[in-house]
Amino acid sequence: MLYAFTPYRADADPFLAAWRSNAIEITGTDRAFVIRPTIGGGEGEGIGLVFVPSARVESSAYLYKLSGIVATTGTTVVIIRPALNLPALESRALEAFTAEAPEIGRWIVGGHSSGGTLACEWALAAGSEHGVHAAPDVAGLLLLGSHCASDLSTSTLAVTSLVASNDRIRTPKDIAERANLLPDDRWRPLWWCSFPARVSR
Repeated sequence: MLYAFTPYRADADPFLAAWRSNAIEITGTDRAFVIRPTIGGGEGEGIGLVFVPSARVESSAYLYKLSGIVATTGTTVVIIRPALNLPALESRALEAFTAEAPEIGRWIVGGHSSGGTLACEWALAAGSEHGVHAAPDVAGLLLLGSHCASDLSTSTLAVTSLVASNDRIRTPKDIAERANLLPDDRWRPLWWCSFPARVSR
């Protein structure tokens, strides 16, 4: 339990810079942080990203980096606040978080490290006719230093996977060994050493 309550936190300066930016608007609830563009017309307008943090990382730690996506593309980003900062314990369905931005009609699901594993489960459920919940329109999957545990090999989703060459938790070898769980002709591995301000397909 102590593990869950000692998360990695946001650095103060980037955190404050995100909140002070005129290009975005941030709102927070007990379920998520929502980052919206203040200027319309971007290539990502009308598209949303539901993003799942890694285990033991505060959701606010992602505000600065993900705000770059919002400012440059017009995509709305919902960063969920997992139970006890542990995605593995998160039992709420995807629509609990897409409801935070009801104006968005099409979604990408994504996550960092163990958060990406939950995003894969949501992507699978959204594409299944047998899902328990009414599925939002999910068009893509974004994995940051992560891999799926669910089999999405027959999915029609567009998938982007960013792999950190120095990652010692979800190593490039681990991710490559599970690439068979992603659609062969629709996923793209991108190698990175630091998180970019903008991620695009």
